[in-house]
Amino acid sequence: MAATKLAIHVLPDSNPQNVSEMIACLSKNLDLTFSSSGELVEFLRDEGVNANDWVQSTSTNMGILDRVNKSFQLSSLGQVLVQIREDVQSDLLHFLLYTGWDSNNPVNFLQSWGYRNACDRYWSLGEVQLTSVCVKSSETTW
Repeated sequence: MAATKLAIHVLPDSNPQNVSEMIACLSKNLDLTFSSSGELVEFLRDEGVNANDWVQSTSTNMGILDRVNKSFQLSSLGQVLVQIREDVQSDLLHFLLYTGWDSNNPVNFLQSWGYRNACDRYWSLGEVQLTSVCVKSSETTW
C-alpha cells in the first residue's frame, strides 16, 4: 500500500470547461494572487466558477497557475491561453494534461499519467463504443 494518497484519475471538477472558466476569470485581473488553494477556490466560487482544490492542483501541474512566494496566480501560459480560440484552447488543455506526467518524477501529477494511458488505449483501439456495460479484453478489463 502506498504511503501517500495517490490520485491517478482526473477528477470531474478538473474538466476543461472549469479550467477554461478559471483562466477567463483570473485573466480579468492579472494582479490577483491567492495565499492558499482554499482562498483561490472561494474567489472562483464567488465569481460563479465551479472549483475545488483539484482544479488548482491540476492547473498548477499543467502550468496554468504559478506558485510564487507561496501564492497562486495565473501563469504567463494561462495568460496566453485565454487569448486563444476556444476550440484550439481545448486542444491545448488536452496537450498539457496528456504531456504533464514526467517519468523522472513518477509520483507527481499521476492524473496526467492516468489520462495519457486512457487516451493511448482508446487511440490504439481505433474505435470505441462507450456503453454502461463492462467490456473485457485479453489485455485488461474496462
